[in-house]
Amino acid sequence: MCRLKPIIRVEDVTFDHLRHRASGDTSLLDGLTFDVFRGEILGIIGPNGCGKSTLINLLSKVLTPDSGEIRVDAQPLATMKQNDVAQTIAVLPQEISISFHYSVEEMVLMGRAPYRNGLGWETSEDYDIAEEVLDLTCTTLFSGRQFLELSGGEKCRVLLARCMAQRPDVFLLDEPTANLDLQYQTRMLDMLVGFARKHQSAVCIVTHDLNLVGEYCDRVVALKDGNVFRAGSPAEVIREETIAEVYGAEVHIDTNPHSGAPHVFLKTKYH
Repeated sequence: MCRLKPIIRVEDVTFDHLRHRASGDTSLLDGLTFDVFRGEILGIIGPNGCGKSTLINLLSKVLTPDSGEIRVDAQPLATMKQNDVAQTIAVLPQEISISFHYSVEEMVLMGRAPYRNGLGWETSEDYDIAEEVLDLTCTTLFSGRQFLELSGGEKCRVLLARCMAQRPDVFLLDEPTANLDLQYQTRMLDMLVGFARKHQSAVCIVTHDLNLVGEYCDRVVALKDGNVFRAGSPAEVIREETIAEVYGAEVHIDTNPHSGAPHVFLKTKYH
């Protein structure tokens, strides 16, 4: 994997959420610096309130840093047009509010919106890509159903298909397996990793699931107090002392005998 040119560079980024409410002086992100590389799966972990969701909004240009810079393929994100951002970065949010009755196919085709011609109509290529990602995400069988009628897990798979239809350079996934049962957690992650490797896309997974991070991520960034506490391979970051410092939780770290990945077990007072 080439580490010479990051697809995303976050450099000394600060964002003060209280400042934007015109009160206080507490930074949510304070001098945050890290890189994301093409073809890699990056896990971003940390406790509630450490800035993970804010980071996703900054990387997708929903929010603007108070200071510092985010560069995408060496171009300042601040100078990019929103349509160019949409062609480069796809976001799978943890929650989504849809009030209109779109079909599953229509939802997936929304991922092609940044590429539409001046008339706004889908092309045959758009439909071919939608068909491909519907198949990859095992959603073809209900492509004609209304999105609002689906279960939480089915909606998650459809939204992932919409992200894949964008053909982005970067996926930003916020708790992507939260609504999926065990079968689809592994199936969707295996599929997504294969898709990212094939297209040399970067995947940033924001999650509380440390075992998912250990199994699927090439690198891990652990956030604490608005900054990078530790970064490295899963084996370097998912350690008992790191989890204690970041989460304030006592855990035991073992190794998955099948994959060799670090596996986290909680220490509870009742056992």
